[in-house]
Amino acid sequence: MQYEIINKMEVKDYKVDRDIYHLLKDEPFFALLSRQLDKRPTDTISTAGMRYNPDRLSYELIYNPKFMLELSNKHKKWVLMHELYHASLGHCQQTWRWTWQLIHYQICISMHLILF
Repeated sequence: MQYEIINKMEVKDYKVDRDIYHLLKDEPFFALLSRQLDKRPTDTISTAGMRYNPDRLSYELIYNPKFMLELSNKHKKWVLMHELYHASLGHCQQTWRWTWQLIHYQICISMHLILF
């Protein structure tokens, strides 16, 4: 098994592109969107997320490889869909005066209704 170092964190080799490929076979809606996003492994978050990177002027799908490795294929697909819906619905930047945590919960509830 290969290991790689991410922010001084040693993790088993995990390739998000492989899981995105499987998602795109079943859900082609995400194909164009996923091609436009940078994908970055990180240990600064515990799960996965979307963010705007002002240095690169692009949106990024960020994910914790350890978290993704622990999921079943079905759950990985769901997490990727959840995060890509954030991007497709324009929920990647804080533009409101409300607390971001409250907005995130509302967005997640709405997306769960779409997914189920």
